[in-house]
Amino acid sequence: AQALHGSYKETDTYTDGGRNTEVTFNIQTYCLRTGERCLSSWVNPDHAKVLVFSGAQWDLTTTSSNAACTNGGRADRNFSAQYPLPQPPQDPITLLTGRGHYTITGDCPFDSDFESRVERSGD
Repeated sequence: AQALHGSYKETDTYTDGGRNTEVTFNIQTYCLRTGERCLSSWVNPDHAKVLVFSGAQWDLTTTSSNAACTNGGRADRNFSAQYPLPQPPQDPITLLTGRGHYTITGDCPFDSDFESRVERSGD
């Protein structure tokens, strides 16, 4: 898990076919001495999320937040994702794939599973 560090581009492809997103993150990972549990901080100027590594995968447990719709309405967002450790292990990790679920309720509803591809783009 310590091998997940540097600049990465995350591309999420939604199964409903109506939405795809690309976001660049600077990722830093901090582990216990044993390496069994780690926190990976994914940060950019507009977003931040923390994933927990345990049991050979990273988990982003359901995070909820208030948001604004593009039409100005109000929305509540719920997001969760899981990323298994790539096999064979790499250092640094060049490609991390996973899946998740994204739900928006309120004035601009949305509900879809997604496939996520996190590709290393620099140091």
